[in-house]
Parts: sequence; structure tokens; C-alpha cells
Amino acid sequence: MKWNQLELRPVADSRAFTAQIHSQRTVVMFYERNRLKPANRYYGVAILEDVWKQAQRLAKTSDLPLMIGLQIRVAGKLDQGYLLTLKTWKRFKQVGPTDVGLGKAARTAYAEDKECMVGVRFVIAKA
Repeated sequence: MKWNQLELRPVADSRAFTAQIHSQRTVVMFYERNRLKPANRYYGVAILEDVWKQAQRLAKTSDLPLMIGLQIRVAGKLDQGYLLTLKTWKRFKQVGPTDVGLGKAARTAYAEDKECMVGVRFVIAKA
């Protein structure tokens, strides 16, 4: 798979990041999960509430759009990467209020949404 690389810039004293997306500075709520077994690669991911709240607060105080960045590794190797809009995420959130669904319907919708990105490799910029 060819990966689209997206550089995330850490925000001081926060668990949030910023990035240039579609030529606009954007807050990214980034989360990474490592699955031990390939069979678990499409399990949903619950983002920590602290990560969620800090990214929302930064987006609101900076008047910037907010997106969700999710990177999945299987046994340490990059397997999937998604950049999601909140609108699309809401359609596929799972049980908890911060869950990101990765079922087949969700993955298809993420790929079809022109504002979302699939096949993203997130790189954290050096501070």
C-alpha cells in the first residue's frame, strides 16, 4: 500500500496536534493502537477522554476545524491510518462517546468521503 504521509505538530502542554489539511491549519485528535493479532485489526478504538477533551478545547479556543487521526498497527507494523471528519465519525461511533468504528461499513464510508483520508501515515514532528 502507498501511504499518504501527514505531519502532526504537537501542541505544548496538550495531547492535541495541528496539521495542514486541505491547505488549512487543523486540530487533529490523534490516537494510535497496536493490535497483537491480525484478526483484531478492525476492532473499534476508544480514544481516551483526555485526548478528546484537549483537542476539542484547542479547536474551540483557536477557532480551528477538528479532525480525528487514527493509526492502527498490527504486531508493531503499520496496518491502517485514517483521518476522519467529525460528521463521518458520528455515523460510525460505537458504544462509547469517544469510540471510532472500524467495521466494513465504516471503512467504506471513510474511503468514499472526500473530506476524509484513508491510508495515512502520521508522523509526529520534532518539537
